[in-house]
Amino acid sequence: MKVYIRALFGLLMLVSQQAAAQTKVTFEAKDIPASSTDIIGIRGSLPPLSWDNTLSMQKKGDGYAINVSFPSSGQELEFKFVYQESASSEVNWETIDNRTLTLTDANTEYMGIWDEPFYRDPATLPLLSVEDLQADIELIETIFREVHPGTFRYLTEEQLDANLNTLRTAFFSPSSLGKVFLAINEFTASIQCGHTASPLYNQNSDVTAMLFYGPDKLPFSFQWRDERMIVKLDATAGKILPLGTEVISINGYSAQSILETMRKYVPSDGPAVGPKDGFLSLRAFPWRYELFDAAFHLLYPPTAEGYLIEFKTPGQEGKIKEYVKPLTRRERTEIIAQRYPNHPQKAADLWHLDLSNDKVAVLTLGEFAVFGKGGIDFDYSDFFADAFFQINASGVEKLIIDIRENQGGNDPVVAELLSYILHRPQKETYFEGAMRYRSFPEQLRPYVKTWGSSIPEFFDPKPGKPSEEGEYYIYPKAFKPERGMKIKKGAFWGEVVFLTGRVNASLGFYLAHYVRHNEVGTLIGETTGGCQCGLNGGNLALLRLPNTDLELDFPIMGGFALDEVPAIGIVPDIEVVPTVQDEATGNDPVMEAALKYLLSED
Repeated sequence: MKVYIRALFGLLMLVSQQAAAQTKVTFEAKDIPASSTDIIGIRGSLPPLSWDNTLSMQKKGDGYAINVSFPSSGQELEFKFVYQESASSEVNWETIDNRTLTLTDANTEYMGIWDEPFYRDPATLPLLSVEDLQADIELIETIFREVHPGTFRYLTEEQLDANLNTLRTAFFSPSSLGKVFLAINEFTASIQCGHTASPLYNQNSDVTAMLFYGPDKLPFSFQWRDERMIVKLDATAGKILPLGTEVISINGYSAQSILETMRKYVPSDGPAVGPKDGFLSLRAFPWRYELFDAAFHLLYPPTAEGYLIEFKTPGQEGKIKEYVKPLTRRERTEIIAQRYPNHPQKAADLWHLDLSNDKVAVLTLGEFAVFGKGGIDFDYSDFFADAFFQINASGVEKLIIDIRENQGGNDPVVAELLSYILHRPQKETYFEGAMRYRSFPEQLRPYVKTWGSSIPEFFDPKPGKPSEEGEYYIYPKAFKPERGMKIKKGAFWGEVVFLTGRVNASLGFYLAHYVRHNEVGTLIGETTGGCQCGLNGGNLALLRLPNTDLELDFPIMGGFALDEVPAIGIVPDIEVVPTVQDEATGNDPVMEAALKYLLSED
């Protein structure tokens, strides 16, 4: 359930005969994701609010409201909206950073949305000083010279020097937060590592709001094919962009030039272009932050009239130019949900079983993330147990597992899947782990954390064996698969085909690689993301740059192939690449090829 919260702030100038200054704040909340019996309220840093007790809001129309008087103005209030079953039960907090408000004598209106940060126009944010920027660049240089395992996988020392100089040059004058975000990501993308970026997630509220919550998003979704932007879903007011429309230019910039520019910011493994174009396609999934949404409006902001779109609809001879109104992500989501009821609305919608074909079952698996924004909200073990029970009960002997939209996630999910389909001993690992340091640099330690650990274990790792060249410390067992995997009761013993896509990265790539390496099934579709040379994905360091307050995530350990292999993803056994015409008509040649392959054997 979506939540909309509106907080209206006013000043009560005279509250006593002594004319003591007070600030009166009226909070209003609508569509809280809670039952009608829950306590809806607010907690905060200044009395009468506190972080330990909920100040309850009262029902008002279709929402809730409360008036709060603060003793004085001029202070900084931090607060969050909450709900709970009872006063003694667990509190459900917003997961964003604390909301903030300076209590002044001026009337103020604060518009908020549950679990979404307050949006401020990026142009109103203060510029970052040269001193702060250069200090953070020193930390960035330390990361890539001393820690990052993949710095020199594709770059020479001279190329790294040149890229660092370009980054420094960009910050010889005070810079906006948006410019800094882009510049850092252009530098990190040059490393060609899918796990290295100033990321779309885990940023502070100002950054997240700047990237994703402004009224500056394109009112349609699309796929890039052959460097052409093909519309999939139309959220324009006049419904002017039907399926298959080709967008030729936006605000005078050709689609091809936009794609070429934006490729510079994509954190993907290896030099292949296909995965970059896949990640820059805009799917408009409500739960997924997408790079195009984050970067496009910083590079190509809308004008006062909106975005001037030049396009050609299917079957049309000439081109049309028309302004379209930019939307917020929420507005776009609501319009698409109304016009396209079957468009996925949550991560779980990309997980489903189709038994409509009496000879072939189709199991679609979205991302394997089980926590955080966009994680699946169900027990994947129960899902697999039920799915394979139904598959076996149906009597089908052929199974398609569609992972084309899978960008990765958590290893145990893959292990659970394989326990239903892996029927032969696992082969030895294809990669070995490597790190570049014995002890993590002291200057970086205060700013680094990792998942679920207050003091990361990788600060002082167990010693690895020095490589012959002396550049790395080797950990031969780091990428070995879990041994002794037991086949589940109710496993599937028929023929399996996996459908692959260009955005299969991280664990999505590793699953495709594992299927190939262990002969689990046949791969059909597009060459994956990731890289056969190996990924830098072992132990992620989450670093908050102290002066710009931007997040910068990078891996500690890299996986390196033991054999000479091409610097591309996994090439399927049967390669099928959708065309512009397929995207324009909604045709699915990959699924058609898989069905033909399986059914032709009967």
